[in-house]
Amino acid sequence: MFANTGYAQNIAPGWYVLDKGAKVSIIRPGTNDVTRYMTATRNKPLDKAGVDAMEELIDFSQGDIVLVHDQVGGYLIATDIEGRNLGIKGNITRADRGPGSGPGYMLDNFTTPDGKLIKKNSFVWVKERKPGAPNVTVQYADKKMITIPADKVYDINTAAAQMAGDTKPKTVQ
Repeated sequence: MFANTGYAQNIAPGWYVLDKGAKVSIIRPGTNDVTRYMTATRNKPLDKAGVDAMEELIDFSQGDIVLVHDQVGGYLIATDIEGRNLGIKGNITRADRGPGSGPGYMLDNFTTPDGKLIKKNSFVWVKERKPGAPNVTVQYADKKMITIPADKVYDINTAAAQMAGDTKPKTVQ
């Protein structure tokens, strides 16, 4: 069953936007989290205390995107773009598809008309991007949309497609 907004109930796999109040548990930190920890501690072994210390440095904001792939025991099991495995309880909203839609990366802070800050370096859902257009439409929390200058958002899919053309493909065995 498909649900547009969900509280860990019959959610279809796909991209979702975190809404205010959602509870996010980090099941496994991402590679960048581990690298930052190892650098900061001068390669101290990673133990439970280290994982807990890493998690204290990680924040989630309404409007952040996650890729939900399963539901287990009342939790949505998801992955964020940093490669973290997450368990989510609370409200999330399915990302709307549109022309040129996909994940994006904020290059600068942006404040919405209702006063919500979309932070620099956060991952957002670009609902609509038209080639050559000066603006893009970004979906943030609670299914709200905002038009922002295209140069404030790094288009992950377009960049990946451009880079893929420059690499030597490998055959799956």
